[in-house]
Amino acid sequence: MSKIPVTRPVSWRVVPVQLAVLGALVGGTRVAFGVEWSEAFLISAGVYLVYSFGSRALIAREHKAGMRLMTRERFDQAIPHHERSLAFFERRSWVDRWRSLTMLSSGAISYREMAMVNLAFCYAQLGDGDRAEAYYRRALDAFPDSVIATTALRFIESYRGADAPSAGSTDPPRRTPAP
Repeated sequence: MSKIPVTRPVSWRVVPVQLAVLGALVGGTRVAFGVEWSEAFLISAGVYLVYSFGSRALIAREHKAGMRLMTRERFDQAIPHHERSLAFFERRSWVDRWRSLTMLSSGAISYREMAMVNLAFCYAQLGDGDRAEAYYRRALDAFPDSVIATTALRFIESYRGADAPSAGSTDPPRRTPAP
């Protein structure tokens, strides 16, 4: 059992989209094959699950490989996978932006953001605070509402004794350009 924290927040606003996709599959199956609603639902649920897991296994394979290595605390080996994941989703931002349809993912955090904070976490675990901070700042620049990056940067700044916001402050940490 890994002691590495893994979070998977759900974006509840995309759940209706996914239910609509499933509904369309059920209706289409019923019309195309002339089967009863219950049978159409079972067939459609199977197709939905196969597509959902299959598309994520293919499209997000580097992300998944990096996560497997992180949970085994092989941070140095996880870094290249997260770098490739980040590069993939930066080149194909539409896949990430429309992940509720392209991968039937209900994740609230984009794969780009996850790649950046995972890289930062790996570097932090390896003792490279400067690179960790650079990736957290890059994540915060790209995703200003990133709770993970904001929290990590506050921790880094308080640890270093830098100009950390007061305990009750809601101001994000100061931003500097990433290398």
